Amino acid sequence: MKIKKLSLKKIFSVVGASLLVLTILLVVFLGSVIKGAIETVGPSVLGVPIQVEKVRVNLLTGGVRVKAFSIGNPEGFHTPSMVALDEFKMVISLPSLFTDTVVIKEIVLEGAELTFEKSLTSNNIEALQEQLAQKEDDKAGKKVIVEDFQSKGTRLNVSVTGLKGKQLSLPMPPIHLTDIGKESDGFSPLEFTKEIMGVVSKTVVSVVSSSVDFAGDTLKVISEGAGNTLKGISDGAGSVLQGIGNLFDED
Repeated sequence: MKIKKLSLKKIFSVVGASLLVLTILLVVFLGSVIKGAIETVGPSVLGVPIQVEKVRVNLLTGGVRVKAFSIGNPEGFHTPSMVALDEFKMVISLPSLFTDTVVIKEIVLEGAELTFEKSLTSNNIEALQEQLAQKEDDKAGKKVIVEDFQSKGTRLNVSVTGLKGKQLSLPMPPIHLTDIGKESDGFSPLEFTKEIMGVVSKTVVSVVSSSVDFAGDTLKVISEGAGNTLKGISDGAGSVLQGIGNLFDED
């Protein structure tokens, strides 16, 4: 029986094809892992829905592109989302995905839409922070270190409940943080989220409070309207009581 010898060219061809298939499988696998982590860990930490359309991974650079990403609002708020953007990118140390501490070299959010929805008693960002404050941290889970976090070109949509969908769109200043969680050998997902939300909340409050041309006047109108309504009810009730008193005074 003769054994057919494979030429070196054919061997390289077979190896190359196998590596290509393996690479494709790894890209799909890692993309699914990261997408699944965002859509399961994210909502469990934030307590609001998170949606992702697709995640693409570059095995050579560790680059990750997340398509059609959105974060929903806490209960009681009605705008479509708190955060929405077409795409954002990360650079991950891929080997760290299989360790206890995931190292993210870079997160860049560019052109995001952030919605600040104000009700008469609270706002969606404050409500989310309150939810986070009440959560118990799982210290036994995976940790994360983010070496560089950037948010730029963000638009802040200010929406006041009761304005029939009217919004004010404002530019947000860039946010740049470095070495998040590095000093403590990694943050839990909850600690990382609290850190980011704290900075975002301060930035939003600063932008809204300094842009009073529309937002401040709107809140003032609502406040005055509510005050006038209550005053009218009070005056009306007083008139009724006075009338009843007059009836009893008459002989």
